[in-house]
Amino acid sequence: MFARATSLSVASHAVHFNALHSSNILRLQQQISSGLRVTRPSDSPGEYQQISALNSQLSSLSSSLSVIQSASSRLNASVSELQEVNRLISTVTQLAQQGVQSAGASERAALATEVEGLAEQMKNLANSKFGQHYLFGGTRAGSEPFQFGGPAAAGQLAATQYSGGGQNSQSVISPSLAVDSLYDGSQIFHVAGRQPTVVISTTGVTRGDGTDSMTGRANLQIRHTLSTYAPGSGVAAGSGSPGGDTILGPAGRHQLTITDTSGTGTAGTVSLNGGKPVAFDSSQANLSVTNDSGETVYLDMTAITAGFSGTVDITATGTLSVDGGVTTTAIDFSGSQAVTDGATGKVVRLNTSAVNRSGDDYLEFPGTTDIFETLDALVRDLRGERSLDNSSVGDSLGRILDRLEQIGNQVLETMGIQSSTLAGLEQLQFRNEDLRLEFETERAQLQATDLPTAIIDLQSQQLLQQYTFSVTSQVMSQSLINFLS
Repeated sequence: MFARATSLSVASHAVHFNALHSSNILRLQQQISSGLRVTRPSDSPGEYQQISALNSQLSSLSSSLSVIQSASSRLNASVSELQEVNRLISTVTQLAQQGVQSAGASERAALATEVEGLAEQMKNLANSKFGQHYLFGGTRAGSEPFQFGGPAAAGQLAATQYSGGGQNSQSVISPSLAVDSLYDGSQIFHVAGRQPTVVISTTGVTRGDGTDSMTGRANLQIRHTLSTYAPGSGVAAGSGSPGGDTILGPAGRHQLTITDTSGTGTAGTVSLNGGKPVAFDSSQANLSVTNDSGETVYLDMTAITAGFSGTVDITATGTLSVDGGVTTTAIDFSGSQAVTDGATGKVVRLNTSAVNRSGDDYLEFPGTTDIFETLDALVRDLRGERSLDNSSVGDSLGRILDRLEQIGNQVLETMGIQSSTLAGLEQLQFRNEDLRLEFETERAQLQATDLPTAIIDLQSQQLLQQYTFSVTSQVMSQSLINFLS
């Protein structure tokens, strides 16, 4: 006896096969419309795993390419700014050379005005910004790296403060590769390389032994404090001596020659260091005596020993200051005496053994200035602020030219490094783009829909669905006689 299919079982099978065909039709339609054959693990577990790995690699490549493009943009902007810096240094060098050749104050003053304008441009370039970052701020590129102020004391250069990072900021392209993209500006606009201290002196002071820590420039103020005289002659310091005497030195470096022409000490002549004799009388308590070299002493001649004629050794003490007189150091007339800037605590060592007069001398610390201080020094020399003779001005400008060359070479070296990095980034970008294209092609081959095959499969599923409907319709429409037969 054969089991007969009931209407319920026929309907159940019809619903099942219809759902199966509809699902296949929907899947094929999505593949055809989207162009993607594998979008979830159930589509093809093995291929889905390969596609996921490729997506991960593509994401990494896209991230690297983004970093490469960002780093390249920063470096291109930096190279462009450094090219302008190099142009300014070349222009300033030409102006400094003109200053060496010129002997006219008005011409040099005009050159100074031009240098001032270029110095302002240089400051703007040093604080150049690209996007939200300062190109020369290093690891602290979010804030302005250079701040500029005036000189701390007379004779010193305008102060420059660098508040950027002390290292270059890197762009991380991959776990194993990073490149410098934001540079430490203090290493570009300043070149380390201290040279021996230069002393421009009229007082007898020279450079001492040891290492100095002061930078830039300073005025050395050498002042007289007290003159004392060997006993026996009766001469003493006049009331104007503390502030008026210009001689300095240990006992015997300077001498008075006194001749008592009256025999009673009431009148005679006195000379300083063999200079022209000056007449005196016992009423003079503040006699000014100057020799042919311009050295001056103030004398109290009211108590000259009767009949004294001879020489008198003088001891004249004084002080040194490099901060405008804020702090002073007593002269010890030694071969190496430390003088401290009270504002900064930095020290210069001086040989004061031959100091013989008071006055203002000038100190330079070659190799310690940045580009901004160097330009400030050039402006001051061109304007004649230190009242140097033409020969000394020429020497000073020569040292400035050397410094400009050093900093210019540093700028060129940095440009070379950045250009080399840019070339490497360009090659890396090309390589990453080739890899991305390769991975995208491989992913497309795994994931893309084969349209001819999909269309044929879709038509097959549609025909099967239609066939299911047709058979079900015929089975469900049989007569009672056909069913019983």
